[in-house]
This record gives sequence, C-alpha cells and structure tokens, in this order.
Amino acid sequence: DKDRGDIRLGVAEGVDYFAASYVGSAADVEAVRQEVHRAGGDQLLVAKLERALAVDHLDEIVAAADASMVARGDLGVEVPLDTVPVLQKRIVDAGRRLSKPIIVATQMLESMMEHPRPSRAESSDIANAVFEGADALMLSGETAAGHYPVQAVDTMVRIIEQAEAYEAGRHQTLRKVAGGVDRAALELFRAAIDVASQDTDSMAAEIPDAVAEAAVITARRLSVRCIVAFSQSGFTARLVARFRPSNPIAVCTNNLETARRVQLIWGTRPLLVSENLEHHGHLVQGVERHLLARSLVEPGDRIVILVGDPIEDRPLTNLMRVHEVAGN
Repeated sequence: DKDRGDIRLGVAEGVDYFAASYVGSAADVEAVRQEVHRAGGDQLLVAKLERALAVDHLDEIVAAADASMVARGDLGVEVPLDTVPVLQKRIVDAGRRLSKPIIVATQMLESMMEHPRPSRAESSDIANAVFEGADALMLSGETAAGHYPVQAVDTMVRIIEQAEAYEAGRHQTLRKVAGGVDRAALELFRAAIDVASQDTDSMAAEIPDAVAEAAVITARRLSVRCIVAFSQSGFTARLVARFRPSNPIAVCTNNLETARRVQLIWGTRPLLVSENLEHHGHLVQGVERHLLARSLVEPGDRIVILVGDPIEDRPLTNLMRVHEVAGN
C-alpha cells in the first residue's frame, strides 16, 4: 500500500522516473508499470539490479525496463564480492546491446561523505565506469547525507570529463593509425548488430536500428558536427547512443517530458522546439536556429538528421538526411 501511495504521489508531482527496487524478473517491472498506469501516469521505470535472481534474468529485465541501475551495495550482499565488477560490466554491456540506459551507483565517492577529497581508488572507479560505457553515474549518500555534497558532484563531473576526453582522444588516435578507419568503432558496430532488443525481430523495428547505425557511420566519415534525432519518446536517441558516436546527439522534441527524460541517455542534448513538426522544411529551419543558439553548430557545419517520414503519421525513424547549416 505504501508503494502504491508513493507512486500516486510521484505521478501527481510529475516525476520523470520511478526506480523499482529488488526486481527479479520482467514481470516485476511490468507490475510496477501497471501501477503507474493505474495512477494515471506514463513515467519511465528504472530497474534496480540488486538481487542474484535479477542477474539470472538480466536481459529480460533490461529489455522490459526503460533503464537499469547497477545497485552495487545490495548486489554485493547477494552475490560474492569478487563477482560485482564482472556483473557491473555484464549489465553495462546488456544495456548497450538492448539500447537501454544503464546507471552505475553506490559508493562512487563514499569517502567524500566525511572528507573534501576522494580516494584515488574512487577516482579510478568512476573513470572505469565511463570506459565501460555506462550512460550515467549516480551519487547517493554523498549528496543525501554527506558533509560535502556540492564538492562531490563537482569532483564526479571533473573525473567524468577527463575520462571522456581520454576516450575521445584514444579513438582519434586509432583512426589515424588505421588510416582513417576507427577499428574499435567498427568492432562495436559488429557486436551491436549481433544482439538487439527482443522486440527488434520485426522489419518495423529493424529499420530505425539500421538507420541509426548508418547515421553514426556517416557522421564519422563526413566529420559532421552533430547528429539530430527528432523524437517524441527518445527511442531514436537510444538507438544512436548505443554506437557511442563522437558527435553530440541533439534530441529535438516538442514534448517537455521527453526533453527532460532523454538526458539520462548517453551523449544527448535535448532541444525543446515549438516549431510546427508536420513538415520537413519547418523542422530543418527550426533545428538550425536551436543548434546555433546552443552553440552546438556553426554556419557551414554538416549535421545528420534522423526523422520518421511521413512526419504526420508519427512513424518510427526511417529517414536519414545530411544537411549543411546555413546560419542566419
């Protein structure tokens, strides 16, 4: 009853996500989703993976949820401690395969609850989560009860930025060594194609997946500045993010909730647009203005645009367009 009351309160307050604790199967996720719907909400669900049973049903849980969390504290109680790093990697990889965001949490900067600086091991832990491909890292006790909450956030941001800069530089070096071909990226493309989400067996779902892959390859080859995904739900952004492009992913939507929710997805920059989204001409003109205003592009830059056509039918993404920004 308390959980149902909390869900009703969250729906009334307009939260974007609910986190479901101790899930053991996809059925647990769907049970929470039904409660959210009964309360009149459409919030997205984060499955907290903190039980040994969840590990046994990993792919089905990740596929059923809108995002998943590696809750390392409780998970470390349920499984042997030495297996937690491997399970973290497995969960992150599952999220990448299934195009679902993964959050890594618990004791990221535990020492900063009492001290203004982290340990060296904590710094490495954060960087390693970035290198593994996590979409988001989360602080809990450090900001909820710690003595240095602002410093903890600032510290995590700086470590993440350094790790991401290293990754970007490493990929650039690989491209030069390979004569312009990023072999690591190509291997990622091959691996991502092998395993997709359980609902991508139909042609309707395969098309946006293939278009997203083509957009990332095209963006690399043409050195475009930004990949633009028009979306009402964030689905296309998740498909693009799976390939970890070196370009920002601008998610254009006229839905405020979607603009907030997609920020959990790796590499995204939400653009809330008010333009008429019923015609391609209006779409392109509007996105140019917003990208220029946010300093994501400059006149003369190329961008790759992903959209469903015909727009008025709200289809899944089936069209990729390379466009040169005209400016004002």
